[in-house]
Amino acid sequence: MATKRNFTMQMHIMTPQEILKHLGFDVPDEGVRINPADAFLTAESLRLLGATLDVERVTDADLAALRSGIVKEWSTAGNVAPPEQAAEQGNLTLLRSTVRLLLQKDLGFRG
Repeated sequence: MATKRNFTMQMHIMTPQEILKHLGFDVPDEGVRINPADAFLTAESLRLLGATLDVERVTDADLAALRSGIVKEWSTAGNVAPPEQAAEQGNLTLLRSTVRLLLQKDLGFRG
């Protein structure tokens, strides 16, 4: 049985609300409503925030934790997980590139 965190076994199409929640926004279940008088301010604030997103600023420790989480998720799902590797710089650089490509491909990320 899939858990809420197990995205590896099934296709999951994320809603805009889920994406905002993963970015750290507190989004109510009913979604986000923007006051038309604040539309410009809201849009520009989000644009400015988006311009600061940079995969290069993700710490090596966070990348190492991500890799451990990937291995755990794959193992829990019954897949053959890649062997746990030390958090060597080459492995982290490859994972950083993978994260960037995934975000570009799936979310249109430009960073």
